[in-house]
Amino acid sequence: MKKTLTAALVLSLLGGTSALAADAERKQERQERRAEKAEARQERREDRAAAPRATVRERRERVQERTERVQERRENLQERRGELRERRQELREDRANGQDVREQRLRLQQRQDRLQEQARDVRQQRERVQQQRERVQNQAQRRAEAQRRAEAQRRADWVRAYRAGMYRLRDRDSGRGWYSFDRYRPTYYAQNRFRIGIYHQPAGWYARDWAFGDVMPRSFFGQNYYLDWWRYNLPRPPIGAEWVRNRDDAILVDVWNGRVLAVYYDLFW
Repeated sequence: MKKTLTAALVLSLLGGTSALAADAERKQERQERRAEKAEARQERREDRAAAPRATVRERRERVQERTERVQERRENLQERRGELRERRQELREDRANGQDVREQRLRLQQRQDRLQEQARDVRQQRERVQQQRERVQNQAQRRAEAQRRAEAQRRADWVRAYRAGMYRLRDRDSGRGWYSFDRYRPTYYAQNRFRIGIYHQPAGWYARDWAFGDVMPRSFFGQNYYLDWWRYNLPRPPIGAEWVRNRDDAILVDVWNGRVLAVYYDLFW
């Protein structure tokens, strides 16, 4: 009789200890899920806040980072599922030995439900990342298509104006080809810098930076601002265009209409 009471007391103590450990484990899992959801919300807020200013490359990098995090969560879920399978095997062995495992089975079922919920969250997050990646790709494709259309329209305007006699080829245009968007980068940060004399801006104008598509006043691209493109590792200018200096930058400008075709930043010092 005493042995039976002692065994019952030991089993009750073990059951209470395992229940406390299970409660602590569930509390820790809830805290981890809350932290992950809070981090995901913060990332989405940062993405929305930075979206108007972010470039396509930066958005692709953020999508790649989120994809890696989703992959890590999937791996963690797979590890937990492996632990569950091992624990189930232990429970089967305990049951074969005649031990009561109903309470442990219930806790395992609850934990499995939580893992399934986390798996659904991971799938939803993967879908959101995939949608964001598709939006970035579509945006890049639309931008490239718009640039190709603009290039085709610009070239057609040049050819039409040249045939109409509005533009005349210069001696400097000999051997040059027509402008092609694929050959000249709209924006480029120079890797090698060159030392050059002091820049004097046109009289009556204030200093400013120029970007692709801007129209420069003729005072900024007179012959005294022309650059010898071969000395500074610049691409050969196309027909009707010249490389000119603007402070520390080199700008490819259409001398017929003043349109900025490319900007090489920080080429001089």
